[in-house]
Amino acid sequence: MPRLGGEGTATYDPINSPIADAAFRFLADIKQYSEGVVQPRKDTPIHPTVMTERIRGIAKFYNAKLVGITKMQEYHYYSHRGRPDEHYGKKIDRYHKYSICLASCPFSDEIPKEYMDKLKTSKSVRKQILENHERKHGIRPYVKDKPEWL
Repeated sequence: MPRLGGEGTATYDPINSPIADAAFRFLADIKQYSEGVVQPRKDTPIHPTVMTERIRGIAKFYNAKLVGITKMQEYHYYSHRGRPDEHYGKKIDRYHKYSICLASCPFSDEIPKEYMDKLKTSKSVRKQILENHERKHGIRPYVKDKPEWL
């Protein structure tokens, strides 16, 4: 089976394909740090607001610029595994209750704070950015008709 973005596939691009390959190699290299024995559940009560703030705090400590936490929905999941090859095609069990999304941008410190605040709080600004993306690339980078995802 050809690789995602491999020569001869509809997704091949001589510039972008090596970038995707490098990202997948990096993820394969660090996978060992997320694998292992699942720790037993503890009966320690955790308040959702406190946990949210702790997650956001550690993410900001690691220089994330935006942090989101959401309850998982059916459409958030792929139906079957892709990489690595030994798991390709296996059905995905949907067992995570929440998802954490982190975004970091190396030049975001150069963006004025008032622009970042407006992006986070203004639905019309987000919608315009996404519409510009669609005009430029021919696709929308989210579920159609749901600009509030950002």
